Amino acid sequence: FVQPPFAMGKEHLQLLEQSVTVPSDVTRQIGEACREAGIVASIGVNEREGGTIYNAQLLFDADGTLIQHRRKITPTYHER
Repeated sequence: FVQPPFAMGKEHLQLLEQSVTVPSDVTRQIGEACREAGIVASIGVNEREGGTIYNAQLLFDADGTLIQHRRKITPTYHER
């Protein structure tokens, strides 16, 4: 974010609404799809924990297990 959150208005709310928590029903569904297809998948998500949103990478094994959960720290308005 390069603007204060209040200035972003609906865009910030949309980002918050579309973010996922880890673990959650969404991550369980992704794991199940990997297991059914027998594939390994690496996906990027906007992750919400408490009042913070992170850019995160999730790595699922072919058996559906979440084997890596990595957060990318991106300085936002207040940190810049």
